[in-house]
Amino acid sequence: MLHAYLVLPILFLVTFLAVGGVFTRSRMRRLKWKTKTILKIKKAHKGLAYSMIGLATLGILSGIYQYQTEIIEENSDAFGLIGAHFVYFTIVTLSLELYHKS
Repeated sequence: MLHAYLVLPILFLVTFLAVGGVFTRSRMRRLKWKTKTILKIKKAHKGLAYSMIGLATLGILSGIYQYQTEIIEENSDAFGLIGAHFVYFTIVTLSLELYHKS
């Protein structure tokens, strides 16, 4: 049940984040001389994006756990699958972030 509560807000956050990205880009073009304001807007947008990634990861992990424990209902290794997903997701995310920053 936790899975539904974690994933549902992502539907709204994705839309809000996309609109926030358009707003951020618009402010960056219009407020060329107000660097302090632009940096605050960019920081807020970046913080929301990373929060959404974290919430999505928790939603995926809770879905894996729920599937392994409630649907399969056998002695499966739910934590092993969650750990494997977490390691894989962390490697992919860090690789893409480093590629993007370079």
